[in-house]
Amino acid sequence: MRVEHEKRTVLCEKSFGATVLKVRGLLLVTQEEMAKALKMSPVTINRWENGKTEASYLSKKIFLKYCEEQGLSIEGVFL
Repeated sequence: MRVEHEKRTVLCEKSFGATVLKVRGLLLVTQEEMAKALKMSPVTINRWENGKTEASYLSKKIFLKYCEEQGLSIEGVFL
C-alpha cells in the first residue's frame, strides 16, 4: 500500500548549487548519499554547491525528479 505524503515546497535559492545544498539540508543527506541517489559523483554535488560548475539541463531534470520522489516541490525552477 502506497501512502501519499503532503509535498513540501522549497523556494529556489540564487543559484542551483545553493538550492542543492538547501535540499540536502532538508532531507538530511550527505553529498555522497545524494550523489548515489542521482547516480552521479559526490565531487559533482560538491562542485555544484560550491559554484565551481553549473549543472547541465539533464542533471537539473534528474535533480528535480529526485526532489519530487522525496516529497519536495521546487518553486521558481532554475531550468
